[in-house]
Amino acid sequence: MNRFILPLVALWFVLPKSLCGQAERSRLSEMKDLLEKIITRGRSSPGKPQNNDVKVVRHPKKPVKRSKK
Repeated sequence: MNRFILPLVALWFVLPKSLCGQAERSRLSEMKDLLEKIITRGRSSPGKPQNNDVKVVRHPKKPVKRSKK
């Protein structure tokens, strides 16, 4: 038997509802807002806003509307 194969229990892992956002929607919303603020300001510590070191790309990207031919 290959020792690198995960046990079957690991394959059936299910996140608790509290981590999926069902039970704590307001907390999830606060965390998303805080993350957006950190990305926009370019920093998480107190001080003047900074430029980000890399181009910020949101995922998933907004779909591009294509013209019909």
